Amino acid sequence: MDSADAIKSPRVDEVRMYKGINPKNSKAQVGTLHLTATHGIFVDTKTRQETYVLYMTIHSVKKKGVVKKGKKEYTSIEIHGKDFQILLLLIPRAIDALHVFESLNHFSFPEKLEDLYAFQYQPDYDSDVDGWKFYDVEAEYGRFRVPNDKWVLSRVNFKYELCPTYTKYIYEPASLKPSTIAGEYAVQCRSNSLIKVAVPNWPNPHLPF
Repeated sequence: MDSADAIKSPRVDEVRMYKGINPKNSKAQVGTLHLTATHGIFVDTKTRQETYVLYMTIHSVKKKGVVKKGKKEYTSIEIHGKDFQILLLLIPRAIDALHVFESLNHFSFPEKLEDLYAFQYQPDYDSDVDGWKFYDVEAEYGRFRVPNDKWVLSRVNFKYELCPTYTKYIYEPASLKPSTIAGEYAVQCRSNSLIKVAVPNWPNPHLPF
């Protein structure tokens, strides 16, 4: 399903939102709920404060039924986040509540890998462009004036043979022997430990580097 088809109610007004570990004990915020292909945004009508909910951080979405507030009836939706935060949304129109519930479930728990936004996104540049060239590692390190007499490009992981999850461009202290670097990488990758490697990440423009 296309992202646009999955959002039948992109904007819902007069939504009451309660948030916190125990939202029922929190003060209600009244505002507008906006749904996009990647996250939901609640905008408080009075303060204009925005609350963002990234779909990938949602653990569960539950429709809780009808709640009365004065003379008005709302359909309630409870969102549990992976960060243990809970949002309770009270939506005035049942049809909007159904659409919001379906959209949240569609984007938060896709049935297929291809339903993820990364596969649905259509860039506004030529799709034939090689995205790997947007960020040129060697050019970026060139801004650091690297390589130089202290830092050199190591080719120990150039074919991703030592550690497939680490970059192939590794700039290491010139004083280290390639065999030492290779041995350290191999040991840490096999043990699934955090790889600890000395690499340059920022040059002080006022000091020799």
